[in-house]
Amino acid sequence: MLPHTEQVCFVKTQTFGKVRKVYVDIKDLEKIDYSEAKCKQVFVMNSLDKDFIWRDAVSKEEFVFGRYGTWGKEALEHRLLN
Repeated sequence: MLPHTEQVCFVKTQTFGKVRKVYVDIKDLEKIDYSEAKCKQVFVMNSLDKDFIWRDAVSKEEFVFGRYGTWGKEALEHRLLN
């Protein structure tokens, strides 16, 4: 989380281990339900968390996270995310 710019930086792992950083304005970030996710196939036999999916309202890009990740309570409860 980058509170000074009101953005979140997601580090995404892509095909063949390529890493990409995506910056999203917090105002455009929306938590979505698993039923709304575009690509449900990535959850099959995977350790992704179906209850922690976010989408950029502008680009419609979705961000999923590992079910066993450790999250900083301070960031998750930041006033910009609520």
